Amino acid sequence: LPPNSAANASFLQQLRGLLVQDWDMTGDGRIDTLRLLFATPRHWLRDGATIRVERAPTAFGMVSLNVRSQLAKGEVTATIEMPERSKPAKALIRFRLPSGYAITAATINGQPATLTDPETIDITGRTGKVTIAATVRRQQ
Repeated sequence: LPPNSAANASFLQQLRGLLVQDWDMTGDGRIDTLRLLFATPRHWLRDGATIRVERAPTAFGMVSLNVRSQLAKGEVTATIEMPERSKPAKALIRFRLPSGYAITAATINGQPATLTDPETIDITGRTGKVTIAATVRRQQ
């Protein structure tokens, strides 16, 4: 019966996990890695879709992002406000594109970006406003 605050909290925690993850990847007990959009459903980046997160709290400070998919134009763009309080040792964003699409290249603030796997862009060391442009194509 309402209010069911335990279920509400569980839902919000799961939603946050789809969008923002701050993890201890080294096993030393300290959160060192910020992962963005790692668990989003693929259809969230269908052509014309937008994912927006505003002021999500993380272990490093607040993070905001706005991702726009324009698959018909061959691009996915993201504007991220990275935490200013402290830098994560590792920061990554994943564009989980619909089946049949792949990232062919990406830039961060106009400079070539490193892809750590076919869907993930390394944004380590960035603070403040970060602009990502990914070129995508339909696979044969």
